[in-house]
Amino acid sequence: MLKEIFDFIKNNKWYVLLVLGLLGLYFYQFHGGLSSDSEKWDHFGSYIGGIFSAVTLLSVLHGMQLERKRFNEQKAEFENEKREQEERRRKEDFERTFFMMLEQHNQKIKELNEKGIIDELYNKIMNEDSYTNIDDIKSNFNFGENLKEYSELNVYFLVLYRFLKYIYENDRFNSGKSNSKNKYSSVLRSFLSRKLLILLVFHLSINLDDEQYDEYRKYITYFSFLEHMDTLAIESDFLYRNIIRGHIKKEELYKELVKIVNNKNVNIDKLSSSAKEVLGYRLNKFYPLKLQFDVDTYYSRRKYLFILILSIFEENAFKGNPYYKDIQLTYKEYIQAMKEKLKISV
Repeated sequence: MLKEIFDFIKNNKWYVLLVLGLLGLYFYQFHGGLSSDSEKWDHFGSYIGGIFSAVTLLSVLHGMQLERKRFNEQKAEFENEKREQEERRRKEDFERTFFMMLEQHNQKIKELNEKGIIDELYNKIMNEDSYTNIDDIKSNFNFGENLKEYSELNVYFLVLYRFLKYIYENDRFNSGKSNSKNKYSSVLRSFLSRKLLILLVFHLSINLDDEQYDEYRKYITYFSFLEHMDTLAIESDFLYRNIIRGHIKKEELYKELVKIVNNKNVNIDKLSSSAKEVLGYRLNKFYPLKLQFDVDTYYSRRKYLFILILSIFEENAFKGNPYYKDIQLTYKEYIQAMKEKLKISV
């Protein structure tokens, strides 16, 4: 019983203090001991009744306020839970569609590999000596002997574009609450081989004048899709075609290039004089072309594909690539010149 009284006082302390205060005021004003006059007792009873009526009204109003507050809290909690359930449902729908699209995507890559299309077109771009201009390769792919292979590859690129667009439109799932940026786009990217990535950037580069590819390049940049692209493979091709053709095999140049960018103390004395000169410049992040870099003449030349790619795609496209910043420092003057020629924002 006492516990219930104490609990009541604890939970209604302001009302108890109000009652005690009003009673204290009454006895302060009308003190003098107990009266034998029933009329005064009647007045006292009316006063007490008035106090408790007012307190009761306040208590009822306060209870209504608390009840409204509880109702609003429960409503907000219910709506929040409903939103979370809806978001979980949407995420489940997204993942179900994502993995269905991933299966179709990987099946398309498998078909390209089985037909040898990726290897064949990669070799056309990287090893075919007969092509001096990028436009020559573009013409061959669109109208020449590799039309069939390139058409099939183009179908894959359309599949990839739609996939990237789908992830972009559902980016809240791709980023995740744990800030694991590019969660799903990284899964997709992991299925693209080194050769396929280079074919992709070539495809987007030779279609620079086509506005419908702007959005495609935007997705590549946004998702840092070129993080694992073998930039050294394209760079060694660039170095070989521009300065040391015939003095060393391109494959050997690639191996030596990998060595010097991973080990700043590497000894390059065993290379031919031309290779030593070029890789020496490369080691110090300054590579001057033997001939003046005339952008008006060379921007469409096959041997400048490397500079073209670096100029077209923004830095975020290569985010995480271990060689990009080093490469960007080495060729910054040529990248700047190419961007100005192509009117790309610098």
